[in-house]
Amino acid sequence: MKRICLFAGFNINGIIEDYVLYYLQELSKISDIYYLADNKIMPKEFEKITPYVKGAYGYKHGKYDFGSWQELINKISWEKIAEYDELILTNDSVFGPLYDLQEFIESIEKDKEWDLCGINTAYDFHTWHLSSYFLVFRKNGFLSETFKEHINSIEKENSVKKVIEKYEIGLSKKMVEAGFNVKNAVKFRKNIYISWRSFFTAGSPLIKRKIFNDELFLICRTLNWESFFKKHTKYNTSFLYTYVNQFKSRFRIFRLINNKIFWQYAGKGIIKIIWTKERKLIRLFGIYLLNIYNYDSNKIKLVEY
Repeated sequence: MKRICLFAGFNINGIIEDYVLYYLQELSKISDIYYLADNKIMPKEFEKITPYVKGAYGYKHGKYDFGSWQELINKISWEKIAEYDELILTNDSVFGPLYDLQEFIESIEKDKEWDLCGINTAYDFHTWHLSSYFLVFRKNGFLSETFKEHINSIEKENSVKKVIEKYEIGLSKKMVEAGFNVKNAVKFRKNIYISWRSFFTAGSPLIKRKIFNDELFLICRTLNWESFFKKHTKYNTSFLYTYVNQFKSRFRIFRLINNKIFWQYAGKGIIKIIWTKERKLIRLFGIYLLNIYNYDSNKIKLVEY
């Protein structure tokens, strides 16, 4: 199986962190990688990833991950991409792989029906969609006019929220409506941030980096995270520990007090109500009084192993 991977990066300091280097190393065992960061990258940083990538670029385009994938496709050309059997889109918003990536890919490839496969589904803006941090397309999916038009439509947006709505959610919606078979790999019906341990044990090879940042570290039950990784994986915990240490200081509580995102999450913990056809939720002070999804409304089905 011949695969190409388009990798979207971002680092405000213009570096490529060790956890990203490891992810690229493991991805290079199953695919040809092209890397593009939405920021300038120092030359010595490019040298670190040279053994693992076919091409690497770094410049500010302001279109987030989907923009990086668009820029890479424009550089590589659709003709070159057509030489591959599968296209992987991923980014540096995750830690992993936590187990062998070849094993994961081969397991989802046992299902011959899907055209587009992600790791998990999410419910946002009153609709189901694949999370875009790891997507795999088969050839009839990534060479379709539906996908090409979606990529070509990407432009700068005013907020991350708009990017998610138009491009992440929009991609799943367009592919489903066009008749493509869209599936997800991991059967999981909890929050992948709060219940990240269960998400891993359910089969995900990746977990979101955001779990370990200032906004979520105190919310996502990260107590004893290092012992969990050492018990259940062979992943180098120093990749996470280095990252976590960036947010550990005696001044942390003052940063949180002034952090709007933290208070948004905290506010959600006090009271949250959703009442739609697809989901009915009532949560008070972090306690779920009601949390029911209408999974029959989800047109994205589970991969059959």
